[in-house]
Amino acid sequence: MNRNMLAASVAHATNHLSQLVLPTVLPLVVLEFSLSHYSAGILLGLFNLPYALLQLVFGEASDRFGRRRLIVIGALASSIAMLLTGLSRDLIQLGALQVIAGIASAAYHPAGIPLVSESSGEQERGRALGFHQMGGALGSLLPPIIAGAIAGISGWRGAFILASIIGLLSTLLSLAILKEPMRPWKGGAKSGLLTALHAKSVLLLLTASLVSLTAYRGIAAFASLYVVEGKGQVIEAASAYYAFFQAAGVIGGPIGGVFSDKIGEPNMIVAFVIIESSPIFLLPFLGQISLALDLAIVGFGSFALLAVQDAYLSKVAPKTALGASYGLLLTLSFLPAAYIPPAVGVLIDRMGFEASFAIAALATLTSIPIILAVKKLAIDH
Repeated sequence: MNRNMLAASVAHATNHLSQLVLPTVLPLVVLEFSLSHYSAGILLGLFNLPYALLQLVFGEASDRFGRRRLIVIGALASSIAMLLTGLSRDLIQLGALQVIAGIASAAYHPAGIPLVSESSGEQERGRALGFHQMGGALGSLLPPIIAGAIAGISGWRGAFILASIIGLLSTLLSLAILKEPMRPWKGGAKSGLLTALHAKSVLLLLTASLVSLTAYRGIAAFASLYVVEGKGQVIEAASAYYAFFQAAGVIGGPIGGVFSDKIGEPNMIVAFVIIESSPIFLLPFLGQISLALDLAIVGFGSFALLAVQDAYLSKVAPKTALGASYGLLLTLSFLPAAYIPPAVGVLIDRMGFEASFAIAALATLTSIPIILAVKKLAIDH
């Protein structure tokens, strides 16, 4: 394993930790501020919307100004914002600081994923990106394990302060170890964004990514509330179930990367979309043990899907606009994290958890014909 892959995977883990602290402690925030499900979804969107939209900006910036610089600055700013969130005293402060945290955290993916791709050989790129995705999955696992326990002792604010400390340590590691990859090409005067948008296969893959993780975004946002309100469990139990959901992603990324190298990305994207979506339809019929397994399967499919999408884009994107292309992919991957929670929150208020989750799963399945169109385009060329 090269130094860049190790440091980038740790930075990836920290980035996912920042994303998921609020969803993990959401039941406590809802209780303190007497929020509806819709309002809770809006609060989640305050981090997720700038996080999604600014992938475009940071993707272009990483092509022009370098990957390492963007990763370090973004991680430092995100850590400070998380610390201040933990010190916030009212809902307005909490919301405003989560917007700032979302802006800062947006810098990582469109710089980190191209850095890993450019630091690995073509024959092992899927495996490298799968390992990198494992870092993200480990970071997603930390909030339900650590933040959930800390929140039970010191309240939800303590979880944000702990996340900030971890983020600062990760920033120091990136500063010490990360090296800018050698590239025979660099972003020039021509906009990388425009270059990426002229590639039909990129556009189709971006369209698929817009809906391929709808089920994951809906479950991730409300899993803790579902276990507490839908299954009658306490917050500590909800954290344990959420941990099963995220833990499966630790092996999902590497397995997805290995199979994409061997079988091909389009086939594996279709397979993992089905694996992500299908278990959601079983939720109404599950007991405590089977619920944990069901959530684990959804998490496995979701993180495997992310790794394979990353690897596929590295093949179809213009090399001179790799950062911009990943910025586009990530915007359309993360944008649902901003609008799906409020939408699913409205559905939950009207229809309940399980029917709302099923609708999200059906939406995810619509990405399959789009991916098949990308595959056909690649064969024709």
